[in-house]
Amino acid sequence: MKYKTISKTDYMRYLECPLYGWLAKHKRELLENDEKLNMVLGQETEKLAQGLFKKGVEVESYYEAGSIETIKLINEGATVIYQAQAMTTKYLARTDILVKKKDGWHLYEVKSASNFKNHQKNYTHDVMFQSTAFKLAGINLKSMNLIHVNNQYIFDKKKGLDVEKLFVVVNLTDIIMKGMDNELKEMEKAHKILTSNTKPKIPAPVKKFEYGLPPLMHKEYYKDIPDYSIYDLAGSLKQDKVNELVSKGILKMTDIPKDYDLSSKQLHQIKLTKKKGDDIFKPAIEAELNDLVFPLYFLDYETISSPIPLFDGTKPWQQIPMQYSLHILNKPDGKLKHYEYLHTDKSSPFKPIAKHLREQIGDKGTVIAWYMSFEKGRNAEIGEMVPKFKDFMTDLNNRMYDLMMIFKNNYDDYRFKGSFSLKAVLPTLLPKYSYKDLDIQNGSDAMDMIYNLVFGKTENKEQLKKWALNYCERDTLVMVKLYEFLLNGIKK
Repeated sequence: MKYKTISKTDYMRYLECPLYGWLAKHKRELLENDEKLNMVLGQETEKLAQGLFKKGVEVESYYEAGSIETIKLINEGATVIYQAQAMTTKYLARTDILVKKKDGWHLYEVKSASNFKNHQKNYTHDVMFQSTAFKLAGINLKSMNLIHVNNQYIFDKKKGLDVEKLFVVVNLTDIIMKGMDNELKEMEKAHKILTSNTKPKIPAPVKKFEYGLPPLMHKEYYKDIPDYSIYDLAGSLKQDKVNELVSKGILKMTDIPKDYDLSSKQLHQIKLTKKKGDDIFKPAIEAELNDLVFPLYFLDYETISSPIPLFDGTKPWQQIPMQYSLHILNKPDGKLKHYEYLHTDKSSPFKPIAKHLREQIGDKGTVIAWYMSFEKGRNAEIGEMVPKFKDFMTDLNNRMYDLMMIFKNNYDDYRFKGSFSLKAVLPTLLPKYSYKDLDIQNGSDAMDMIYNLVFGKTENKEQLKKWALNYCERDTLVMVKLYEFLLNGIKK
C-alpha cells in the first residue's frame, strides 16, 4: 500500500520554512547538486559510529519494505540494527542505530557535526521526529540518544582510529519525553501542508537557512525578491522585522521608512543605494598602502575538512591546507611572480607546504590575504604540526595584512550589498577578473574537488588538478589586481 508519508528530512525542511519543505518535496529537481560531499562524509561517519555497537544487522530495504524488514529482524531476535526503519500512514523514520538492552530498545542518531550546542534545537527536533515515528509504529523506546563527533579528539596514526574517543553520546530522553506531545502536533501540521498539492503561504521568505539552499532551490525560493532588497541588508535583520516589512509591501531596502529601527551600518547602506553611489576615503587608503613593505606576498590557501580526522595529529573538521597560491611583487611596478603547490596524495601536507613557503617567502615583506584570520589560523596550525617551521609561520602571521579591511573601513559601494567578501567586491570593481570562466567558482567546490582528487576514485585526476590550480591562482591574482586598482584610484 502506498501512503502519503513525510520523512525526517521533509519535516526538518518544513521547520525551517513550510514553503521550502513543500518545494523540496514537490519539486525534487530543485535539490540538484545539494551538498554531495557532505552527504558522503555523513554516511562515512554513520558507518564508523556503528563500531560503538558491533555485530549489528543492517536494514537493506526502504520505505514500507524497510519497515517490514525491521520488524522481522526484531522478531528474529536481533539486538543491534543499523538503519532501522519505522513507517506509519503519515511518517517515515530511519534511524542510524537501534540497540536492544536488558530494559528494551534504545535509539541512536548519528551526526557528523562536532558541536551539539550549536545545533541543539534542530537535533532535538530531529531525534524527536524519529522517536515519535517509532512509537507510533509500535516500537517503544527506553532512551533516545544523539551521537556526534568529538572536536577534541586527536588522531594518532600509530594507535589507529579510536571510535570510542571520536564520538560523544548525548542522552536526550528527558527532553524528548517532555516535548513529544507537542512535537506530534507539529508533525501533524507538517504532514497536512507537505502532502497537499497547494503551495503554502508564508509571511515572508526566510532570510537565512542553517545550511543554505542549493542554487536551483535558492533561485526558485527567492524568485519574487527584487535586487537591492531588504534581504540584501548588511548584518542580521531578524526574521520578525523581515515579516513586518513584507507585510507592509516593503521589499526594496530603499522603501524602508526613514524612522524604522535599523543599525547605522544598514542606514548607511540604504543611503548609498538610494544615490547609487560609493563612499571612498582616499587619505586613509593611501596611508594603509604606504605602510605595506615590499616584497608583497599575496597568499591564499585551499583546504579540506572532514568529521573523520584525515591525517596524523589532526582533529575532526580541522581545516587542512592542501594547496596554496602565492603571487610575489618584489617592488613597485616590478614583474609579478607566481608560485603554487597542490598536495595530491594521502600523506600529511603540513611539512611540504611549510617547506615550499619557506623557500619562496623571504624574511622581509608584507604577506597579504583576504580575510586574513583564515590564513593566519592555517599558518599557526602548520607551525604546531611542523615545529621546525614554527618560528617562520609565526613570523608570517606577524607580517600579515588583510586587504579586505581597506574596503570594510574605507571603500564602500552600494553594489557590494553590505558585504566585503571577495565575491562581492570583485565583480563590482573588476568584472574582467571574475570566476565565471573557471570550472571551479567557489571555495566549497574547490574543497570538494581537492577531497575527491586525494581520497576519491575519480579517473580524471589531471583535469581536477588543473581546475584546482586555476581557481587558487585566481584568488591571489585578483588580490593583486585589487591592490593595483586601489593604487591607481588614489593617484587620480
